[in-house]
Amino acid sequence: MPAPAPAPASSGATSASAAACARPISTSTASARRAEMSGFVLGRPRLVLLLALLLTLLCAAGVKDLKFNPDYRAFFAADNPDLIALEALEQRFSRAETVVIAVAPADGELFTRERLEAIRALTDAWSRLPYAKGASSISNYIEARAEGDDLLAEPLLPDDLAQADLAAIARRAKADERLSGGLLSVKGDVAGVYLYFELPHQNPPVELNAVRAAVNAEVARLRAAHPELRIALGGVLMFDAALQEQLLRDASTLYPLCFLVMTALLFAFFRSGSATLATLSAMSLAVAATFGLAGWAGLAINPASLTAGIIILTISIADAVHLLTTFAAERAKGAAPRAAMAASLRINGRTIFLTTLVNALGFLSMNFSDSPPYRDLGNLVAIGTVLAWLLSISFVAAWTQLSPPRVSPSALRQVELVKRFVEAVIRQRRWVLPLALLATAGLSAGIALNRFGDNYVEYFTRGVEFRTDTEFINERLTGMQFIEYAVEAEGPGGVFEPDFLARIDAYSDWLKQQPEVRRVASLVDIAKRLNQAMHGDDPAERRLPASREEAAQHLLFYEMSLPSGQDLTHIVDLDKSAVRLTVLLNTISSSELEAFDQRAQAWVASHWPPPMKARSSGISALFAKIARSNFQSMSSGMLTACALIAGLLIWLSRSLKLGLVSLLPNLAPIAVGFGIWGLTVGKMGMSLAVVASLTIGIVVDDTMHVFSHYGAARRRGATPLAALREAYADVGAALWVTSATLVIGFGVLAFSNFLLTVHLGLLTSLILALALIAEFVLTPTLLLWLDRD
Repeated sequence: MPAPAPAPASSGATSASAAACARPISTSTASARRAEMSGFVLGRPRLVLLLALLLTLLCAAGVKDLKFNPDYRAFFAADNPDLIALEALEQRFSRAETVVIAVAPADGELFTRERLEAIRALTDAWSRLPYAKGASSISNYIEARAEGDDLLAEPLLPDDLAQADLAAIARRAKADERLSGGLLSVKGDVAGVYLYFELPHQNPPVELNAVRAAVNAEVARLRAAHPELRIALGGVLMFDAALQEQLLRDASTLYPLCFLVMTALLFAFFRSGSATLATLSAMSLAVAATFGLAGWAGLAINPASLTAGIIILTISIADAVHLLTTFAAERAKGAAPRAAMAASLRINGRTIFLTTLVNALGFLSMNFSDSPPYRDLGNLVAIGTVLAWLLSISFVAAWTQLSPPRVSPSALRQVELVKRFVEAVIRQRRWVLPLALLATAGLSAGIALNRFGDNYVEYFTRGVEFRTDTEFINERLTGMQFIEYAVEAEGPGGVFEPDFLARIDAYSDWLKQQPEVRRVASLVDIAKRLNQAMHGDDPAERRLPASREEAAQHLLFYEMSLPSGQDLTHIVDLDKSAVRLTVLLNTISSSELEAFDQRAQAWVASHWPPPMKARSSGISALFAKIARSNFQSMSSGMLTACALIAGLLIWLSRSLKLGLVSLLPNLAPIAVGFGIWGLTVGKMGMSLAVVASLTIGIVVDDTMHVFSHYGAARRRGATPLAALREAYADVGAALWVTSATLVIGFGVLAFSNFLLTVHLGLLTSLILALALIAEFVLTPTLLLWLDRD
């Protein structure tokens, strides 16, 4: 190659870069150690393969201890203040994990003897269900009403329905505000049966399966006896059951699908069964060892962290592909298998180590996440990436000595195609670079269109039974999104103070007027209805009791009338010192729920005295808050990862200017990807907060390979143009194959029914596809512009 012309002294940083690149490399201790290790691996391939298999299988043995956690609380850290608030609320009031069953006759006629008896049978079945503590429905609803001078607190449905006046019962039920939108639909054509459970949470999967199986058995009996009834299941426990079902489904479908896709892609590139088998064997061992180590560590897996295996299988192929591509090129020149792999390890060894380090840093930055499953995901993939690197330089290298892959003419043709494409970009670089920068800026502007929009019901794709049933319940019976407020009174029995009840009443009235609210359940509704019944059912007496004593007596009488399995601890605590308001909402996004909560808190601050507060909680509130906090915390992680990666690129390029500017082709795909997402989808959820940190390490991989080969050529005296051509001739085909593998591998996640996984896969695939374009368009044009003589 011709030597570059001497650079003028005035060329500044760029000249310094070129001069630094031109310095010859001295043999270092690290190089000697790499050569020694290479000699051991290639000289004793059978021993290396045996040791690699034994060590990885020892790690993989921990899979038997791997735990699965389908509980939605796994998405929140133990010290999460919102989770702590929820647990404090549950300790103060009754903790009840619910199953909501909607019963809807096809003809809309609910109040017939047969259907009311069916609802009663389903309600009474709670006593046969594991971990059940009670049930509520119109069949055991206690109606407070006056009859002459007597106050009656009796079940809405009498024991003998054959003699009952069903028309009168239907009229009273439809007129009862406490039933409307809860146990009975507003139209009176759908009934709700609420089953309450208290699981010990010693073995969540087993406990959840027991509850789900028992509930499904009761529902199956009801469907068999009344095929005309539409039965829908919802509630917190059904949400957890759906999470568990999707976890098992993804494990049984996505992994085999990903494996088949990787096999097809690798064989299409290598056209060698040996190379394909070596790569897949090493990567499969890395996945097994990673999950085995998770089992040894007692880690619990859920649908978010389960994707770690697919990500490891996908990204870790890159190291083996680079080694085998150079190996094939050396073999095509006539080198023996040992010499070819020794050359490949010498050429690629430092670079794949650095890319592994960068990948690990990117994934470890996910520890900034506020959600434990995504921290686990980052840690597992970081471990898997390191294991895959170790297996590439040992297992794969040793494999080539025992079963040398043949040189594929098609692989060599792909190298030529890549060289032609890069050459075309180089020829047109004067307009390619400005156009690429303009497109990057324009598409990145779409980031501003993204909005937080998590809704836990929509964590599942349409067609999943939980989502279908929950949407049916939400539309026909009651709001399935809710937020709860706990309000402290002044000491035991303080909830009966007229002034306290009046403030709760005013707050409840304000909540009911908000457009997001469907229903508010609180103590004041019961207090008003009891006061009316105590005064001969006079509508004018539907008000709060006038004294503390009167309110306490009314509630005591009502509580004593409740059937077994029912109490009022869900709305008032045991010593009557606090109340809970449950606000049922329309289907809204997490950002809309946050805005509603902020308005509710503002109302409290302006209408109540300073000591009184309404603390918000509930599953919807928890997911709404963590979606935003997760994004904010991951922004810090992304900045930290970028700073570390920038340092590595500066060191690798030997130039501050070149290293910093080289971040552009690495950050541009992420910015453009989020911009396109904003233009097309516009909804950001909890899982997308980790995508930037997840992709930054992967995206930088390709740049580091180009920089490494480019820098090596420059140090040998090549001009920037010649060095660029040499770099893409060496690694271009491997970059194309590994990037295509990444795009398709992450695209496999889109076949999940868990939308957090789907969105993670789609956006990551989009960013990695954009990164491939940037690597072949932005990187070469930027290098030629910055490192010009």
